[in-house]
Amino acid sequence: MSFTVGTCYDLFRVTKEPERSLRPPRRRPVRSVYIFGDYIFETAPDTLSRGVQIIPAPSKQLSLLRVLLQGEGNAVKKETLLREAWPCSDVEDHTLVQTIYLLRLTLGKMPDGREYVETVPRYGYRIAASISQQGLASPESNPWKRPSRGSGFVHSLGQIWRRFNSSSRAAL
Repeated sequence: MSFTVGTCYDLFRVTKEPERSLRPPRRRPVRSVYIFGDYIFETAPDTLSRGVQIIPAPSKQLSLLRVLLQGEGNAVKKETLLREAWPCSDVEDHTLVQTIYLLRLTLGKMPDGREYVETVPRYGYRIAASISQQGLASPESNPWKRPSRGSGFVHSLGQIWRRFNSSSRAAL
């Protein structure tokens, strides 16, 4: 239902028009995995892991890391990093420098002794390690859709379990 303003006698008149949302339809985020050095970074939601261990990091560090990884090893401007990591606020360069410093502490150094995040003088920052990216879902696909029967990890486990049970029964 929507309300329309009328005269002073019928101040609010209820009409039976269908409601329309002012927002565009919500798109599900594309989930990507970036592998660099010993680390795995997953987007949507942003998580950083080293092997099987999830590394706790504040959201701003993870946002900066996502933008740097999306740069695919190329230098990313400071203005771009500020705009992407702090979209609704006006922050100074010092905040960016401090967050990059904390991100470097979180990541540590590469085996050859270099930092994962390199400074490009008078320009910005870049990831020094080689980066490989894998997309896990396209925007058209539904990640919450239940998989069809006969596919996936659970189905494979079921097949293994049935084979094990049938072989153990035959042994008896």
